Amino acid sequence: MSGWQVLVRDASRRIVGEVAGEATMEIIDRHLALGSWTVTVDAASHDAALLRDGAGIVFVRDGQIAFSGPTRLVEREHNVDDGGHGTLTASGPCDKGWLTRLIYPNPAIDCLPAGTVYSTANYVVAQPAKAETVLRRLVDDHAGPSARPSRRVPGLRLGADGGRGATTGVKSRFGVLWDEMVDVANRGGVGFDVVQTWDAALEFGVYAPRDQSSAARFSIDLGNLRSYHYTLNPPEATFLVVGDQEGDVQRKFYGIEESDPDWPGLRIEEFLDGTDSGSDAQSLTPAQLAAGRFEEARGKASITFEPIDTDAVVLGRDYRKGDTVTVEIDGIPWSDTVREIRYTRDPDDGEVVTPVIGDDEESPRIYRRFAELRRKVHTMQTRR
Repeated sequence: MSGWQVLVRDASRRIVGEVAGEATMEIIDRHLALGSWTVTVDAASHDAALLRDGAGIVFVRDGQIAFSGPTRLVEREHNVDDGGHGTLTASGPCDKGWLTRLIYPNPAIDCLPAGTVYSTANYVVAQPAKAETVLRRLVDDHAGPSARPSRRVPGLRLGADGGRGATTGVKSRFGVLWDEMVDVANRGGVGFDVVQTWDAALEFGVYAPRDQSSAARFSIDLGNLRSYHYTLNPPEATFLVVGDQEGDVQRKFYGIEESDPDWPGLRIEEFLDGTDSGSDAQSLTPAQLAAGRFEEARGKASITFEPIDTDAVVLGRDYRKGDTVTVEIDGIPWSDTVREIRYTRDPDDGEVVTPVIGDDEESPRIYRRFAELRRKVHTMQTRR
């Protein structure tokens, strides 16, 4: 696989072999989102037995571990009409998926016996603290070395605290650790990872995205851009009717418009009920409530591109996920965050790297609506 290796690990994260034969693979490494991996091999091969019996993979690029994750699904496919032995496919998330714990108000208490009267206090990381410090504390208390044994992720350790990011804090009660961490990272202007190390540990680390829009530029004319795919999707709403918090026939309603310059003349109306916004929204004005919804409903644009490494711009050295780069589309420069990097390999195209900047074009909008609903339900649940 030239500069790429797919190593297979066991349940203790010891390397037990390498997928060395003909394989089709896709590894998606995401900034502030869960990554994923899929490897498909001939079902009769040694690689198939390795993947079937293994507990995860370690992806190595240019001698360095770039991605790792556990096996969560094994699929076997065979059709006698196709000949051969069929295929075996193993897949799973990245190791950041281990951060799916709850945030206990008091992480020193292991569980809640039935009928226990529990303190209403929130879990709080006091301000002022840098985003990296807050994130490390969250991980340490709820999944890391300081967590209760039943909640601890085996082998998870914390990298050194470099004090990265803006000053921020967190307050939560039974929120999802992963969701709260993404929120802290967004507010603090940092990213974070959990990646296996060569000594079989899982290491949590924080990185600071860089503005590489001048240094990492891609265009057909520069000779470092092989292809690109550009998409633009309209917003979900451009005009909101916002109902106040009264919840009765004497309610007040406010019409608030936010047009999208990329879609002139497009009017999409939606009702926003202030009574469904939870107690946290009591102090927000209708305009502030609308601003939050418009941000969620905004139009989406993304660029998937296939770069060519040159002496001037190299993946890993000059740009990485989370950094801002510039891609020239039809003579117009577009600068945005590298949201994900996809590594794919198949017998026809070989190894291909495709960074993605902008918004996620592939996530159906229903998932965003579901996330919105979950936030509302969580707000009501944690009002107790």
